[in-house]
Amino acid sequence: EWLTINDPKYSAVSGYAVPTAKGCGAALRLNCHLLLVPVCHKILTFIRTRIHWGPTYLFDKAISFHKRVAVMMVLLAFVHTVCHLYNAIRIQKIAKESPEIVNNAFNLPSNIKEHPTVFGFLLTTLPGLTGITIWLAIFTIFTGAYYKFRTANYERFWITHHFLIIFFGANCAHGLMRVVGPPAKFWIWSAAFCSIYFIDRCLRWFTHYRVEVHHGEKQHSSTLSLQLKPPDKFKYITGQYAYLSAPGISRMQYHPFTIASDPSSPYVSFYIKNNGNFTSELLKQFGHKEPPYPPLTLDGPYGAAAQHFNEYKVLLLFAAGIGVTPYASILSHIRNRLRTEENPDLPNIHFFWTARDQHAFSWFGSLLEELSMSTSDAGGLEGGEIQSFAQPLAMDQQIKINLFLTGSIHEDDPRNFLIRVALKLLRHKLELDPVTGLHGQFETVFGRPDFESIFTRATNIYPGHKVGVFVCGAPAFCKVIHNKINSVSGVNQTYFYYYKEIFG
Repeated sequence: EWLTINDPKYSAVSGYAVPTAKGCGAALRLNCHLLLVPVCHKILTFIRTRIHWGPTYLFDKAISFHKRVAVMMVLLAFVHTVCHLYNAIRIQKIAKESPEIVNNAFNLPSNIKEHPTVFGFLLTTLPGLTGITIWLAIFTIFTGAYYKFRTANYERFWITHHFLIIFFGANCAHGLMRVVGPPAKFWIWSAAFCSIYFIDRCLRWFTHYRVEVHHGEKQHSSTLSLQLKPPDKFKYITGQYAYLSAPGISRMQYHPFTIASDPSSPYVSFYIKNNGNFTSELLKQFGHKEPPYPPLTLDGPYGAAAQHFNEYKVLLLFAAGIGVTPYASILSHIRNRLRTEENPDLPNIHFFWTARDQHAFSWFGSLLEELSMSTSDAGGLEGGEIQSFAQPLAMDQQIKINLFLTGSIHEDDPRNFLIRVALKLLRHKLELDPVTGLHGQFETVFGRPDFESIFTRATNIYPGHKVGVFVCGAPAFCKVIHNKINSVSGVNQTYFYYYKEIFG
């Protein structure tokens, strides 16, 4: 675009400003419409679930891609605007001296051809008025999408994001006056990409279900446990997520939550942490009241990183706090296979869960107990003495559960060692983990996991393997793990494939 519009008649007026503006405009056409691709959730789920090709992080980071494209779009729009403002200033100056040069280069409207001014361009021409409209729409959308505003008032975010309709409409009309060459055909791009988005929204409409709440209970640390009665049409696979809406709270708000139950369960389970106005209202409506509960709207299911767990023979699952919910679904799936299959072909699973207080471990206490104690019953799982995390990962133990308590004593504190010795003695006497109160082949460790040691040992225990690493937690927690993976992947021909749960 820059080369085709780089004409001497334009450079005589404003140098490279016109081709630079048109080049940014061409890039904007692509970026504006790429914004719609990451939010076509149904289409992306179809591709992720049925077409197994390429790195799935392209799907996992769809919303991050959406945000980065939006930032790039603003930068391009800024350069585009500055260049055209410079064009207007130069036209205003040159028109007084050599109007024929200006008229030869630009198709100016008759009302400002005789006396062109910058304000005349902005306030009396279609490109100027639509340009102002576009920037007002951008400002409104970005302000509403700011994290603090979005979490404080989701309705405001939902309404301001629909200013995208005004944004696209103004862009379609922006070049119709042909001031600089032929129009950019923005509407052709919009027709194509908006049609795809419209189809996706229609598909989502057919997967909206009004469901009854079977059970709601407030867990420790302001966490809500919900069990829903799904319709027969609601089919999901382990590791996926769904959107929930509470019409009694807001008909505009649909929020994504990981499905914590196994597909074979008669109920769809969610664990929801209080983190905003919507979740706090959910906690009030379902965590403090007895049945009957008001109905909810269930939208889904949708593809997520955790659904790819069955593609690997070795799994490292890392969870921080409420980030355990994707792995509750995976571990429930494993438990059901242990119950129903005689010799299930299970992957080697190493599960690491960090929490700030011991009460969090009670969320899935019975599940952890059953899986851990199944090591002496299930095919391929052998019992034995409890392994502390300081010992190497073991090939003969297909499910290894590691719990870390981070909110008490720091791992470098000398008292940590004394407490661990005392707890080990107490455990042998009580035959349960004294920190969590759970029975099973595991113990709770004070402090954070030694990620470097984990991945280094994994390369020694699983040489030549492809290891699936699934992470759900705070960004800092995930970043540390990602950096460690990058530093050791490939050692001993062991390759780590990173999957991160991201919703927004």
